[in-house]
Amino acid sequence: MRRVIDRAVLRRWLAGYEAAWRAPGTESLATLFTGDAVYLQSPYEQPVAGLDAIGRMWEQAREGPDEVFTLSTDVIAVDGATAVVRAEVCYGDPP
Repeated sequence: MRRVIDRAVLRRWLAGYEAAWRAPGTESLATLFTGDAVYLQSPYEQPVAGLDAIGRMWEQAREGPDEVFTLSTDVIAVDGATAVVRAEVCYGDPP
């Protein structure tokens, strides 16, 4: 069964995503992704499949919970279980 989402649900998910990135460890990923999730970092990279692999990728990709960055998101569209979000991440201080 595909879950229908709306903009409010999506915004809460995005807030949880940012909180998970800022938190130590990767335990909170299970609240964001299913065990068989596929994570695509860019259209030109190989997808990362599975919750464990996503956790390993996160730990390799980030500096840690004190990493300085800003994340701004804009919900472009929501249709049933499909959503489009524009996200901009600026790393460093100042960004």
